[in-house]
Amino acid sequence: MAATLDLKYEGKWWVLLPNSFPAGDDSSLTEWSQRVALRYQAQPPWDAPPFDAVLPQYLAEQFVAIDSRRSAALWFCPSGLPADAYVHITLTDDTNAEETSYEQIVGRLTSQLDFTMEHVATKNLGAGVAFARIRAGKSDGQKTLPSYGETTYLFHPPGYLLVISARSADPRMIGLMSQGLWDIIESITIND
Repeated sequence: MAATLDLKYEGKWWVLLPNSFPAGDDSSLTEWSQRVALRYQAQPPWDAPPFDAVLPQYLAEQFVAIDSRRSAALWFCPSGLPADAYVHITLTDDTNAEETSYEQIVGRLTSQLDFTMEHVATKNLGAGVAFARIRAGKSDGQKTLPSYGETTYLFHPPGYLLVISARSADPRMIGLMSQGLWDIIESITIND
């Protein structure tokens, strides 16, 4: 059986996304996005016609834009829906994780600006590294995705590689979410 994660977050600012459907009371992404649109406050202009009617569809599009290969994901919604940023958490089995240095992993990454690693530690995950970078937008032929800011944390708990990435097209959001994100990271436990 694959390992799972437990984490804590402040429901006022964060929305935990299901990894697949059915999930809880929702049998589909459509049901989930409709329920979420009714449950949480929407930010202007999504809180009034005609945008309120299409908010569930927009939330579904935000949902599918996040890589489905994840252990957990959260939206950051400080002003209400739709999300201003998101956090993507991936836990993978890696029996050789401790033999691969953080420098080897990070050295393969690109950024629009130079970046450096900072050493961090948590009580549950142990020592790790953090870094921030600006990722260039991509074109998929039909639309161009904007550049975005990203803060990433890497940890090597025994037997695993844990990657936590916070992303937003508005890099200011990365700074705004930093304390709440760190609280989430501090709360993560791995269940083997």
